[in-house]
Amino acid sequence: NSIPRIGKTIALVVLVVVIVYVGLMISSNFRSSSNATKFGLQDMGELITQTAFVTEVQDSRDDREFFKLFKIPFTESRMIFSYDFTVDASVNFEKITYRVNDEKKEIKVKLPHARHYKTTPDFTSQKVYLDEDNLFSRIDLKEQNEAMIKMQTNATNTAIENNLLEAADKNAQRIITAMFKSDSNRKDYKVIYTYID
Repeated sequence: NSIPRIGKTIALVVLVVVIVYVGLMISSNFRSSSNATKFGLQDMGELITQTAFVTEVQDSRDDREFFKLFKIPFTESRMIFSYDFTVDASVNFEKITYRVNDEKKEIKVKLPHARHYKTTPDFTSQKVYLDEDNLFSRIDLKEQNEAMIKMQTNATNTAIENNLLEAADKNAQRIITAMFKSDSNRKDYKVIYTYID
């Protein structure tokens, strides 16, 4: 009689272990899915939400002067060239917070405005329209670098003046709204945005 009792005891222990294991798995999965949207927003970090493409033309001149009184004739070097620039704007998704109101079916989101992220020149896009070199005054590497920095700044300003940051804000809202709407339980919720800066 003792052998069947041991068998029943082992079977009961195994059954309890299986139930506890399954219960832990269900609990773990439930916690993970309930925070999916929050983790998704945080994991994005700094997200580029808008890109502008700008072409900048630079007219560089260098000449000799006579004691800064007048330019010496026939000593001018001149170069007119252009580069294409990619100007990116981004939103810091790590700073986004939100609150869900299930009774009103609303999601209130607080987020930072988009900001300029970086401006990148495409060196393969260079076009030279004029290159007149003079033996007495050459445009050196330092002057070319200064011209590139100026072009990069101008490209950034041009993109911002043409609503780069506003478009980036709108795209960030579209991305966030799409993430919330992907949850079937909240696809009909209204998403309200306010900015923290």
